[in-house]
Amino acid sequence: MNQRILHIIIAALLIGVVWGAVGCKGAKITEADEAYDRGEYNDAAVIYRKVYNKLTKREDRWLRGEVAYMMGLCYRKLNQNSRASAAFQSAIRYEYEDSMALFYLAEAQQREGRYADAIENYRAFMEYVPDHYQSQIGIRGCQMAPLVRRPGDNRCSRSAASRRARTFPRPTARSQIPPRSPRCVRRGSIWEVALCRAGSHSARMSAPSSCRVPRRSSS
Repeated sequence: MNQRILHIIIAALLIGVVWGAVGCKGAKITEADEAYDRGEYNDAAVIYRKVYNKLTKREDRWLRGEVAYMMGLCYRKLNQNSRASAAFQSAIRYEYEDSMALFYLAEAQQREGRYADAIENYRAFMEYVPDHYQSQIGIRGCQMAPLVRRPGDNRCSRSAASRRARTFPRPTARSQIPPRSPRCVRRGSIWEVALCRAGSHSARMSAPSSCRVPRRSSS
């Protein structure tokens, strides 16, 4: 009789511990969900990460996938693509039911520059949604990305350089550079400077007195 009572007490304690752990996890997830709804994605990601690390039992596999998915959404909002792709991969590994995990994974991989993996996951998502327009655009972008010159790449072909040289020839000899008249480097209107640089007799006669060049006397 005493052993039976002891077994009942032990079972009650175990049930209490299990329910307490589940209740604690549920409270943490609720707290993380509320932070996500408020737009506090960094705080929500920290809480989801703590809950995710505590879900180590086999029966918590489904909950681990859901938490990983929400964690990936937080990192996606924060533009942390490497963390987002790792979280969505965990959600898929733990068989999370929402197929959008595949699309978000492909999107994060495309932003990372992993174009082959992104195309594969875009196509895997299109098996669920065949006419998904954003996936089609994503695949096309991944295919075109290697052909686009990167912003830091300043290389150009010799043919382009030669075309620029033929279009805009540079003077090689010093005699080809037109001389500057020191008399015209003075404060005045553009019209006056242009008349001074013309150097013609008519220009000197018609220009204002401030820009006329005085004639030298024969004596």
